[in-house]
Amino acid sequence: MELKLMYPFIVIIALILTALVFFVLKRYQGYRKGLIIANTKYVKNTKYYKELMAKYKIYQILINTCCIIGIILSSILTARLNYTQRFDTEVFNRDILLCMDVSQSVDKLNSQLIKELKTTVASLTNDRFGIAIFDALPVSIIPLTTDYNYVINYLERFEKAYITRNNQSYFTSFLYAGTEADGRGTSLIGEGLAYCATTFKQNDDRTKIIIFSTDNKSKGTSLVSLSDAADYAKNNNIKVYAIGTANIESANKKTLEAAATKTGGKYYDFSKFTPKEIIDEIETLNTSPIKANSYIQRVDVPELIFLYLVIVIFIMLVIDWRMKI
Repeated sequence: MELKLMYPFIVIIALILTALVFFVLKRYQGYRKGLIIANTKYVKNTKYYKELMAKYKIYQILINTCCIIGIILSSILTARLNYTQRFDTEVFNRDILLCMDVSQSVDKLNSQLIKELKTTVASLTNDRFGIAIFDALPVSIIPLTTDYNYVINYLERFEKAYITRNNQSYFTSFLYAGTEADGRGTSLIGEGLAYCATTFKQNDDRTKIIIFSTDNKSKGTSLVSLSDAADYAKNNNIKVYAIGTANIESANKKTLEAAATKTGGKYYDFSKFTPKEIIDEIETLNTSPIKANSYIQRVDVPELIFLYLVIVIFIMLVIDWRMKI
């Protein structure tokens, strides 16, 4: 840390003026008026007088020194002693999209995943978060946004919907929200992933993440294969973190894992990891900053100089009290 003066000329001016004042006072010191007392030679030769004059001269030198130091310290305070500090502000700017397969076989995974994501969303600052669901058709529930309260509100609605799926028709329909289509089948995985991947803005610096929950079990003919959807995600720098259900079939697990790995993401097995462990790891893997805002700032440091000035003033008061001899 290198200390500098913002206005060094103030100290120079103060030193010049101080030197001039002391020069003038030194030149014109002594008594110019008053009566001259005769026969003081005897008094001046006494031991007591000499001791008093010696003390007086010492105190005078000390108080003059304190005055000079006080003036210098005051000029330094006025000149603003400071140091330059560089501040780097890391900005993460991630786009995170929760892409859920809402077929009934994924209910347990989705309901527990949503509980953990509420805490994650509440801790976000610069990231955008969105929600999309799919079955026979993909549907965007919340576009990427920084309105975290709005996202949490929807996550709570999903959480309630899973709890009351078999009890209230409103929440049952909310879970599907336009994802059903006669004759198309269910769980069209490739179309679901492809749709989620296309919701991201292309050619920007934001880190793009898809949290993809599914059992990867399609029942119907998808217009886009899972592999093709993963290729699209990879080409657009979108990382897919796939979470397979606890009872996912071996062949479906392999293709889902291959698709996630292809994008630079990862596959998680719900039978081996809890949703909290999965979300914590995804956050850890994607917390490297993509942009840092740097700026230079001058920081004043008057505290130490002010303390010295107070000490000097205190010493002058003590000397003044002692000089009354």
